[in-house]
Amino acid sequence: MPIRSRNAAHFVYEAEIPGEKSERSQGRTSVGWKSGFFTTSLCRKASSRLGTRHNMKNQSVQALLEDIRHVSEQNYEIVEDVRALVQKTFETTSEEVKYGGILFSSGVQFGGVFAYKTHVTVEFGNGAKITDTFGFLEGSGKGRRHVKLMSVAQIKGKKLAQYLPLALQASKQEDS
Repeated sequence: MPIRSRNAAHFVYEAEIPGEKSERSQGRTSVGWKSGFFTTSLCRKASSRLGTRHNMKNQSVQALLEDIRHVSEQNYEIVEDVRALVQKTFETTSEEVKYGGILFSSGVQFGGVFAYKTHVTVEFGNGAKITDTFGFLEGSGKGRRHVKLMSVAQIKGKKLAQYLPLALQASKQEDS
């Protein structure tokens, strides 16, 4: 995809959206990477599909997923597989779009999945409290850690299924 404009804080890409045309986008939507996080500027028609307030979370997740898919089919598949793994791992899980990604909660917020230009990360807000016996957690900040995924196969290879319960446990300890 061609880069339309570029500066240190914001990259703008164009992606074709079949059947969606507006005066502003002329059949395209601007998709950007602001500070590394995936952000979108949805045209009037796209924002109108968000619907009523009580359905907004699910529809916001769906809108973000559609935007990720328009930019990178591979990243879309990774994000969907991560979501499926989270839902399989925990009995009750909720999702919300925040900070340019999808955040997961199961009683407490424990992590999220974020699509970048060349990879996807699964971020754990209290990841620094996880004892990393597998060695796949990255980051050196006060609390946050992440697992970087560049393919669907890395979800299993980097043992994400084992990190998820540890992340929830770390978040519950922080919450109490």
